[in-house]
Amino acid sequence: MVKIILPILFVVNFIFVIYGLFLNYKYLVFLKEKHFNTWRELGSPNLFINNSVKNNLALLMFLKRKKYIDINNSELTKKSKYLWNYSCFYFIFFTVTLFIFIINLK
Repeated sequence: MVKIILPILFVVNFIFVIYGLFLNYKYLVFLKEKHFNTWRELGSPNLFINNSVKNNLALLMFLKRKKYIDINNSELTKKSKYLWNYSCFYFIFFTVTLFIFIINLK
């Protein structure tokens, strides 16, 4: 049974990664186009170019602390909540997948 579950989890995980990259890309483009000053304050993050730990942490803290609410834009708020919730979901899913994989290394 586990031999069937692990490949399925791998494929699902891969799909989630691709979707997560797409979400991040769309969010960063939206932030750059509609809220340029905020985007600059976060270190001008992009998906691949100018992508650093500092930029990623700044973006995560922006989402976690809900600083997007201060901007008072309903579309930004909606996108920010969705990206944060997806990131939390993916983190939990990845952790469970990793745990299942490690348990089955025996």
